Amino acid sequence: MTCSGRTQRFAEDFRWAILPMPPAKKLAIVACMDARLTIEPALGLKTGDAHIIRNAGGIVTEDAIRSLLISHYLLAPRSG
Repeated sequence: MTCSGRTQRFAEDFRWAILPMPPAKKLAIVACMDARLTIEPALGLKTGDAHIIRNAGGIVTEDAIRSLLISHYLLAPRSG
């Protein structure tokens, strides 16, 4: 299967599009980008419960803070 074929199949089978953009638990997590880490199960969360911001070492850098601000101000639900 070609790369474009795999991409097409992924898009057709993608089941998380029904979830709302704001995280269900109104939670943001900064974590290491190590692909072996599965953050949601480790914390008892489901996909869509939290925004997970990954970077090298899970260190809160200026870039991570910027991502947290975007998560909070642009993607979080507003009340009122």
